[in-house]
Amino acid sequence: MKANDAPPYVIGVVVLLTIAAGIWAVGGPATGKQEKRDKARMSDLSKLNGHVRCLARVNDKVLPDALPSEERTPAECAPAPRRIDPFSNEAYVYERLSDKGFRLCAGFENPELIAYGQAFDPDTACMTYKFTP
Repeated sequence: MKANDAPPYVIGVVVLLTIAAGIWAVGGPATGKQEKRDKARMSDLSKLNGHVRCLARVNDKVLPDALPSEERTPAECAPAPRRIDPFSNEAYVYERLSDKGFRLCAGFENPELIAYGQAFDPDTACMTYKFTP
């Protein structure tokens, strides 16, 4: 090996280390798939939020104690959005907290990566909402 042959090898090693560091920093393909699934779960909760608000509006502005079955969903609020996580087959959780507050929860894979402000609690994986008629 000549002295002038070393720089390409050094550059190659630096490039490989940079790529490895980048994959490590962002988590790689597995983390990307988890983020995509969590984004779908958050979308489902957003649709459920709208559904709960519709149910309250058609029920004299009173939040439901529980979500009605698909068959019992009022026509004004039909069709009901997805209530089962398509990746884990676990039901999303609705909880009425008060006359004006409720929360929706899902089994997020990386709740610490979800940036939805104060409405999202990564410890419980729940979004808290306020209903104002």
